[in-house]
Amino acid sequence: MGVAAFGRALGPLALLTVLALPAHAEMSGDDYRSPTVLSSPQERAKVAEELEADRLRLSREAEQQQESQARALALQRQREQQRPLGERLLDAKCTRCHSLDIVRSQSKSALGWRWTVERMRWWHGAALEKGEAGVIARQLVQTRGAARSSIWFLAGAGAAGVGVLFFGIRRFQGRRVSAENHAKFNTKGI
Repeated sequence: MGVAAFGRALGPLALLTVLALPAHAEMSGDDYRSPTVLSSPQERAKVAEELEADRLRLSREAEQQQESQARALALQRQREQQRPLGERLLDAKCTRCHSLDIVRSQSKSALGWRWTVERMRWWHGAALEKGEAGVIARQLVQTRGAARSSIWFLAGAGAAGVGVLFFGIRRFQGRRVSAENHAKFNTKGI
């Protein structure tokens, strides 16, 4: 018999030897038993009472926790209802797309805020019901409108007035010159 044949025979022989040996578990059956043995009915009744008392205590604690959460939720709803409608709408509708920090960083006139809210509704698809845009715009004017925007409005109105005055004078002068030329033309033509 060659070395290769001996190696082939040795593998199954080793396997049979391992399988034939007795196997021992690390733990005995006694290790799985409870160290406390309740042998008397009194001991069993006492443990049953303790378990029932623990179950009742845990049940009461769970009920108290649920009641506490319900009271907190009711208080939160009550506080929410006391907030102005514009503030609630601003939180509910505007914070879907951006944070209120963006709103707080701006100050605009009433027209500027109304335009912003309408732009959000029409161009950006803000889900606003009929009348909510006006309520939100009024809230923004009350909380975020600033004198700075009024100054810019007055400056813009002043600049527009100067422009109208300047172009009005120019136009008037242009008509006067045109009327004079017209008069000269009519006197020469007669």
